[in-house]
Amino acid sequence: MTEAYRRAIDGGFEEALYDEVCAVSHRSYFEGFAAGVPARGDRGWQGQLHGESTYQYTTEFMAHVRDWRDGRALCSMRNRIHTGDLLEALTPQGVYPLPVTAMWDENGSPIEDAKTPDMPFYIACERPLPPDSMLRRRVGTE
Repeated sequence: MTEAYRRAIDGGFEEALYDEVCAVSHRSYFEGFAAGVPARGDRGWQGQLHGESTYQYTTEFMAHVRDWRDGRALCSMRNRIHTGDLLEALTPQGVYPLPVTAMWDENGSPIEDAKTPDMPFYIACERPLPPDSMLRRRVGTE
């Protein structure tokens, strides 16, 4: 999200940047005070959006990358992951697709899913992932 804001400040609005900001859990966005102070009774006139207050998101956080070596990323699970899922890796260099083709538990035994919160596991990943990268899944995709 910070990268999306930085790129927007440096280079102007791009629809892909807005999509990235909307990917994280958030309440509805609105113009705020960009066009001046809203008149009393207008949407956001007290600096808040009144009405829709439920959280919206298009992705969910799946795992935190702790290390990468030899084509495997060591991760801590946050939400259940299955072999066959399509994830995205968020790195300082960008967002990359990561199909889950194979996983192993911390002892190196193959597993079909990572299902215990904070469970350390390995995921097959040819692209090197720096520590603190995040794995996410688009909502509604399996």
